[in-house]
Amino acid sequence: MDSGIIDLVLVGEADKVYLQNLIDKVEPMLHRKIRYLSLSEDELEKFKATLKLDEAIELWSGRGE
Repeated sequence: MDSGIIDLVLVGEADKVYLQNLIDKVEPMLHRKIRYLSLSEDELEKFKATLKLDEAIELWSGRGE
């Protein structure tokens, strides 16, 4: 069932004010609520099992640069 919510997990530094401004603009267009969680690399490792990352879609990765 579609919950109408999009969950974003961001790893690393993020400009939260800018991100929230983007979310505020996009939510009405998508007719969805967007929630985000910003984690450090260490926090990601700690919460990996809880986040169900096997169900996630990786949109962008700066790793390996």
